[in-house]
Amino acid sequence: MKQITVTNGPRSYLITVAVTASDPERAARLANWVASEYLRGRLRAQATEAYAAAEREMAGLSAVFGPHHPTYLNELAKLERLREALDAAQKEIATDNRKAVVAHDMVRLAAGQTLLPAEAVMVPSGPNTLLLFVLTILAALAVGVLLSLLAEKGMLRRRDPRSDVSREWLQRT
Repeated sequence: MKQITVTNGPRSYLITVAVTASDPERAARLANWVASEYLRGRLRAQATEAYAAAEREMAGLSAVFGPHHPTYLNELAKLERLREALDAAQKEIATDNRKAVVAHDMVRLAAGQTLLPAEAVMVPSGPNTLLLFVLTILAALAVGVLLSLLAEKGMLRRRDPRSDVSREWLQRT
């Protein structure tokens, strides 16, 4: 759960699912799975609301019309269709097989909602810290070896400012 970030902008219907993982393909599958489960839940909720509204309307029609009236029969057929849709939405359970969720028909519609599937991003989001650490150590080692070789050959000499002053004083005298 620490790898997943779900954000929703203010005054927006856009929901963004971001996943951080070492494997880009796994991150894309996980993001698609989370978004798919969200849409699946929304589809269940919408089917439940539609069925409840149809039941209320059916109760109102049954009080006004008889069981043989065409309006009542139409509403009864609508209620049956909504019941089948609700059963189908409730039977669709969450799956642990995240690969099964990601398919070419991934763009799902749930009453005006669409899902654009995530794609694997192959560009790293940050520098490789281990590589930078190793390169820094190697560079420091190379500079240290170079300085020690130069000092050993006598190419590196420390200038003593006192020696310059003493030479000048000896030349004057």
